[in-house]
Amino acid sequence: MRGGLLVGLLAALLAASCSLVPQPGVGATFEPGVEHLPAPGLARLSGDPERAPRDLLLEYVDVDGATSAQHDTVRAGSTIEGGFWSNPGTYRVAVNRTICEGTFGITGDQMTEVVVILSGDDCRTEIKAVTPILD
Repeated sequence: MRGGLLVGLLAALLAASCSLVPQPGVGATFEPGVEHLPAPGLARLSGDPERAPRDLLLEYVDVDGATSAQHDTVRAGSTIEGGFWSNPGTYRVAVNRTICEGTFGITGDQMTEVVVILSGDDCRTEIKAVTPILD
C-alpha cells in the first residue's frame, strides 16, 4: 500500500511540474535536460510630452509589485526615453515612485513600445506597438 501511494504521489508531482517548464520559442534557449528558458522581450519607452517637465525616475514593476533593478533617469528638459529587457510577463511603470495607470505585456522575441503619458503628477501608459525583434 505504501509503495502504491508513493508511486501515485511521484506521478502527480511529475505531471504538475511538466506544466511549469516554459516551452522553447524562437529566441528561447533549449538544451534537452539542461535548460528551458523563454526568450526575453524588450519594452521601449517614450514620453508624452516628448521632453521631461521635471527630473524623472522611471522604474519597472511586475504584476506582483516587485520593482526591477533596471531603471532609467531622465533630466528635466531631456527627451523621455527608457527601456528594459525581461522575461515574458505583465509590467507597469512607476514615475518618481508613483505607479502609472495601465499595464503592458512583454512577449519573448518582441519589442513592446510604450508611451508614458504625464499629466501633472499623474501618469498612465499606453501600448504604441508590438513588433518582432530582428537579429
